Amino acid sequence: MQNQTLSAGPRALKDALRFIQERFEEGPDADRLAYHNREHTKGVTRRAVKIANAVGLSQRECVLVEIAAAFHDTVQM
Repeated sequence: MQNQTLSAGPRALKDALRFIQERFEEGPDADRLAYHNREHTKGVTRRAVKIANAVGLSQRECVLVEIAAAFHDTVQM
């Protein structure tokens, strides 16, 4: 899967970015967790997919990596 994604990946990334924006950029945690923002999430996701491709994961596995990376900060308290 060289630099390709299934439709679930981009949709999940969009949902994750919206959640990050609402919770960490506009919500009560904005000052406390300033590094949790959309740019950070996009960067982590982009790098995770590059690594997944580099190690030869399947297309399905790459999408799962993309989704996991997109949501990696949503559990912060």
